[in-house]
Amino acid sequence: MQRSALFALTAAMLACMPAAAFAEETGRGKTLARDVCSNCHDIGDGIDRVMTVGAPSFVWIAQNRKPGEIEAKMIRPGHPDMPEAPLTVADRQHLLAYIVSLAGEAAQQGDP
Repeated sequence: MQRSALFALTAAMLACMPAAAFAEETGRGKTLARDVCSNCHDIGDGIDRVMTVGAPSFVWIAQNRKPGEIEAKMIRPGHPDMPEAPLTVADRQHLLAYIVSLAGEAAQQGDP
């Protein structure tokens, strides 16, 4: 139950965050995504990489998962191909802000 409250709090904080703070969060999250996640996932930064088969893109994740679900996968991936990344709570918040921002960018560009 405590973890559910943390997820709800994280989502609420992201929704209420001023634009400048959100931009800083997403910038840090993008850096983390490049350093930790880009070996397997398309992280939405426009750089072509060879992706791991079955690893969803960050844009897909942003459009199809709730923030709490995304953060839960960061904590406990639930499948053997995705390692548990050594992320702090702050790292998870930065990465979550970046992923969530991709849903808005895709909508603005008219992506399905």
